[in-house]
This record gives sequence, structure tokens and C-alpha cells, in this order.
Amino acid sequence: MKAGVAAATLLVTLSASLSADGEGARLGAGIAFVRLGGRRATGGWSPQASVELPIARVGGVAFSYLNALSLFNFSAVRWLGVIDQNALLVSVGGGRYRLSAGPAVEVMSVPLCDDEGLCGRSSGFAPGVIGSFSAAYEETGKGLGGAIVGTGRYVPAPIWSGVAFSIAAMGTFSW
Repeated sequence: MKAGVAAATLLVTLSASLSADGEGARLGAGIAFVRLGGRRATGGWSPQASVELPIARVGGVAFSYLNALSLFNFSAVRWLGVIDQNALLVSVGGGRYRLSAGPAVEVMSVPLCDDEGLCGRSSGFAPGVIGSFSAAYEETGKGLGGAIVGTGRYVPAPIWSGVAFSIAAMGTFSW
């Protein structure tokens, strides 16, 4: 728990120092639907929190780092799924609307089942791709807004390997 608070404090500090060029950080909270597996899929509805930190802007293209955390399957602690997504986003648009995409690497500890019903926990890394569309209430792009975020990932696990997806609806705050 202390490590999580320290990481959040570090991210907020970094965002304040990186926003000198007018690009601000963005916090998000919302709900995601995660699906992992084939015939015996795991996943489900998940609360999701995110922070996006600006890196640079070159002309009309912005680069940022996104970290999003999803938790799912609250039926039993043993089957709790955790996905920590880290992505480099390339964004176009300005002011109120923005379209973003980029590569992602996820650190996960998730329950997975094979097609015959054998289930277990799998931990490791999953490469993926993320895309999002966001809109802000204010013309400047600052303040309250929202985003739709989709992620495709390849899960290389002994129990089940394949392509999985998630989609999230997020409320955001930018400064």
C-alpha cells in the first residue's frame, strides 16, 4: 500500500514538472470490461483508474505516458485479476477533442482457464495496442472530460495464450 501511495505521489510530481509547455496531466476514473480466454473466458466489469503524463509535443502531435490499473473478478481474493497497463501514446487533435494510439506493455496477475475448464492464476507481461478518443468540456481541453479507451493484448500464458481485449468509459480531469 505504501508503495502505491509513493508511486502516485511520484506521478503527480512528474506531471507538474512535465506540464511547463502547456500540456497538462490527465487523471481518469471509470469502468472497463475485460475479457481474457476462449470458451471459458475470465474477466468482467472492472473499475479502472488512470494517469496520463505529457512527454513532448512536436507540431500538432503530442506524446504522453499512460498508466491504467484495472481490477476484476471480486468474487474471491484468489481469483482477483489485476492488470497494470503502461503505454506510450501518440495523440493528434487539440483543444476539446483528441485521438490517441500507441503500444502498451501490461503487467498482469489474472485468473485464466483453458478450453477444458482447467483454471489457474497466471502472472507476467502482455504486449498490446491501445487506442482512445477523448473530449473535454472546456474548449482549452482542460478541466472535466471523458474518454473511450480500447485495448487489444496478446496474453502468453501456459494455461491459455491468445488475443484478449478490454474497453473502458472514463471520466477525466486535465490541468
